[in-house]
Amino acid sequence: MPRKTTTQRTAKIARAKLGAPDVPPISCPNIDYVLDVLEEEFDSDCAVSTARLVMVSNCMEYIRTVNDTLRESSLYWYEQYKQEV
Repeated sequence: MPRKTTTQRTAKIARAKLGAPDVPPISCPNIDYVLDVLEEEFDSDCAVSTARLVMVSNCMEYIRTVNDTLRESSLYWYEQYKQEV
């Protein structure tokens, strides 16, 4: 099968982009803000508050990691798609 021309490849990628969802903004600043608010409001004299702060902080860090992984995965698959088109 003959290789497609650059124009054909560019047109196919442009058509695919039309139906693609928008890339969400980076969420790290929002996660940092939530963690800052929690730390300001937390009562260090209460063991339950400390445990909850640690639990929520860990959860927010997990969300940050998952978001970064999704963004990297999206870029990887986009690059793979461009090579195949």
